[in-house]
Amino acid sequence: MQDQEMTAFRSAVIRLADIDFADKPRLLAALTQSLDRITRLQTEFWAGVDKPKASRRADLGAEYAREGSALQPLLEDISARLFASIRNSDAFVDQMLEIKQLAWLARDNAGEASLLISKGLAAGKVAPDAQRTYDTFNGGAIAAWAAIENAVYGMALPPSLAEAMATAKRVYFAPDYLALSREDAGGPDRRPEGGEHRG
Repeated sequence: MQDQEMTAFRSAVIRLADIDFADKPRLLAALTQSLDRITRLQTEFWAGVDKPKASRRADLGAEYAREGSALQPLLEDISARLFASIRNSDAFVDQMLEIKQLAWLARDNAGEASLLISKGLAAGKVAPDAQRTYDTFNGGAIAAWAAIENAVYGMALPPSLAEAMATAKRVYFAPDYLALSREDAGGPDRRPEGGEHRG
């Protein structure tokens, strides 16, 4: 997955050089710098992954996480400006970009919900409001997904998009999986009919 993401990242930097959008010099420079830093951090990780932990840089993971967190809003900013630069040029392209924005919103919320659990597992505890925060992110992902399904209803989708949507629905948005995630998080499906605790 990392190889695919980095290939796409490098491709984006190259392609954006030939595309006009608002605030391009600043944003493209920031994206190029982010690519350089993330590439360097990945190289450092793979060079040291088989070495004793004591010989690895202690703050490498934290630096990588910070860089990844900073990259996300940068990509969102560039994406929004690209969308604005071509809006109303082609109805189909507009619709596809609208779907892409919704897909990013679904992915962002689902990722935040997952990250909340991962951080809790790593720390051995979660914040007191973790349940509410998880429900908010999970609900945001579900709402964005429902909007995507409404937007594509009746459309002849490109095969790659149709396949990606089928995979997302099967893996993350299937009703039985959503019910299980709510149950595991202590949500409204925690008790089955009859009221007995499934804990």
